[in-house]
Amino acid sequence: MHQNFYKKMIILTLGIILTSCDCHQNVSGKVLDFDTKQPLDSVYVHKIKRKIGKYTSEKGDFELSATSGGLFGCPPMKIILNKSGYEQKVEVIENSESKIIYLRKIND
Repeated sequence: MHQNFYKKMIILTLGIILTSCDCHQNVSGKVLDFDTKQPLDSVYVHKIKRKIGKYTSEKGDFELSATSGGLFGCPPMKIILNKSGYEQKVEVIENSESKIIYLRKIND
């Protein structure tokens, strides 16, 4: 009888540990034009698999936050950047880090 109780307690404990392993991702950055090195405003930045994101400021700055599974630490955030007239770009940013990202204009 005790053996069955201990098995249930171990399973319950593991379940609680595994379901509480969420991490809060926070990343930021600055988006610049590849050629001019000037900040790009109104670049839409969002996490992959989430369509909700933010636009860069006049200075090209952005910040994103999300919750993700993090059993063995908080994973990096994979983001997509879109702006009309520029190539779409995918970037990976480590949690709590900031990154400078360059976008190239589309050649007509």
